[in-house]
Amino acid sequence: MVKRHRVAGLVWHGLSHAGIEVPETAGQVLQNQATVVARGSLALCAETLRLQRLFDQAALHCAQVKGSTLAMLAYGNLAIRHAKDIDLVVLDAEFSAVCALLETAGYERQRPPPGTPDAVLSLWRRFNKDMEWRHRGKNIELEVHWRLTNISSLADEGVDFTALQPVKVSSSAIISTLPPAQLFIYLCVHGASHAWNRLKWLTDIQALLADKSAIDIETYYRLARNTGTHRAVGQALLLCADMFGLELPPDLARALRRSCVTRLLSRLALLCMTRGKAETEIYQLPFGTTLVSASHFLLASTPHAFMTEIGSKSINLDDMLNLPLPGKLTFLYRVLRWPLWLHRRWQNAGK
Repeated sequence: MVKRHRVAGLVWHGLSHAGIEVPETAGQVLQNQATVVARGSLALCAETLRLQRLFDQAALHCAQVKGSTLAMLAYGNLAIRHAKDIDLVVLDAEFSAVCALLETAGYERQRPPPGTPDAVLSLWRRFNKDMEWRHRGKNIELEVHWRLTNISSLADEGVDFTALQPVKVSSSAIISTLPPAQLFIYLCVHGASHAWNRLKWLTDIQALLADKSAIDIETYYRLARNTGTHRAVGQALLLCADMFGLELPPDLARALRRSCVTRLLSRLALLCMTRGKAETEIYQLPFGTTLVSASHFLLASTPHAFMTEIGSKSINLDDMLNLPLPGKLTFLYRVLRWPLWLHRRWQNAGK
């Protein structure tokens, strides 16, 4: 369960500092997993610093989201939060220059792969939020984002690169991330976009809020209302209150618990966290992705947002890669969406 939810570093750190005696075999397994997390996180931090310097030298804009900066802001420790890759958000207008810089820095594009037709790349940029890269020698994964989420109606206001938050990751090293309020809302949207199926994302939210006042929490929620992301933020707050005992401002707590949609989102997230005895990835379970997609529609707080999400779901990113079409025929992706979905379900039946 710890491995599936990617919280080995946090669990081992918590048990050790609380002085809780752990059975020898289980303790050794946890300690080994925590050591892997620590080594990986420190390696990613070093590479993030290198990339930050390269971007600064090239006068290109970037900000890290999650990763080393979140580890320091939430836990004050680089080594205990699991990170699989580096996430950088860049200025959309500079995307071509960013790609050229990454190739010079030793990275190769993985998804979409090299050789993907221009028409498919154009659709990918329109319907997706990032491209995946891998360093040839270091085997480090990198996601380059030009927007923060694939949920069309959420967090689409863009990043103000003039107001980035500097985070000190060592005595002499600083990495830039999103401004505090935007970072918090983004993390809620990111967790909600995955239906919070991994506990580590919710743990980050709780850790960030641990020293925040009731006024701070109300301010975050009010800002989320202004940007149409309040259902994602409300879901996160209610989950933290129920699972970690987070004290919410009384009026806000009552409003969240009165909301049928927020309560349903919370229950759906708990289901996604715990299906398969909380030991199996949600995406490996029957209709796991369907539950996640259903939550996306619940996050839409207006009819326009709901219809926008329907439009977004009418094209599947994997279909673009598995069945590249020339520019004049890309409209067929919408026509083929459901036949291809049924074909995949048929192929995966019984697996």
